[in-house]
Amino acid sequence: MLSRNFRIPEGLLALDYSSADEQCLRYLQFLQQYVRIDRLELMHVVKKSGFFEQLFGGDAERMRKIFPSASEQVERMKALAESYLGQTNIQLAYEVEDGQPLEELLEELEEQRTELLILGKKPLAEGAGVLSRNLARRSPSSLLFVPPLAKELKLEHFMVPLDFSENSGLALQAACALARRLPQLPQIDCVHVYRMPDPHIYNINQTQAEFEKLLLDSTQEAYASFLDKYLPNDFQRPKLQLIQRQRLSTAGHLYDWAEDQQPDLIFLGAKGHTALKTLWLGSVSEKIIQLNEAFPCFIIR
Repeated sequence: MLSRNFRIPEGLLALDYSSADEQCLRYLQFLQQYVRIDRLELMHVVKKSGFFEQLFGGDAERMRKIFPSASEQVERMKALAESYLGQTNIQLAYEVEDGQPLEELLEELEEQRTELLILGKKPLAEGAGVLSRNLARRSPSSLLFVPPLAKELKLEHFMVPLDFSENSGLALQAACALARRLPQLPQIDCVHVYRMPDPHIYNINQTQAEFEKLLLDSTQEAYASFLDKYLPNDFQRPKLQLIQRQRLSTAGHLYDWAEDQQPDLIFLGAKGHTALKTLWLGSVSEKIIQLNEAFPCFIIR
């Protein structure tokens, strides 16, 4: 859906009343100028009642009464959301559920057939962000990931990591779809990390330089075929940014490139269906999210 027209009929933002909430709302306030979001549901999940007994023991009933009611929670969410999105055309809806946050949010995504899940990331001082990571892994929807240090609100430079798979092809198409909505086309950088094997291991009768040229020529041919398949005809073909993998992981090299080049938005492809009928990020995309403190990301499914 996102890769074709970048219209979002239904989005979901999970709120936990941390600083990540305001960062997400601030970014959505900016993004809605260029992306049509028809409806956004804001959801807060209160852990099921047994949580109070586990945490407070004999004081559970008294503490339960102190906590805000569902209607008070809705009013709190409404005040927060409308301070950022009240003047937009987005239809806002609010939901408070009692249960396990991960399972309740995943169930809501499935029931509403949500196109986009918006996730924030807490600063390290506020928590480890385990719920966000688990949601990112298991969500059936595309994701917008807004990290804590995302400051400059502009869309002039996109980064699309590639492994020449269909997943990264969908990410490139999504980047182009969003680019069309902007007043000026952004710079789109396609970035590929390659590993240089030792030719002597494979009994290849070539020098290291000859073998490297052969590998890079083959990579460029694969890239040309990839663009033929996934890049819209009206877009200029971007030069492939190549990084030779050395001691860092692929994700580490990609994040180093991002820190050096400072893209405004990163587009990542997710993996396909598993036997459990959930969509998984893939190790590189997940590691980039774990490392990422500064660059908003779209994970396209």
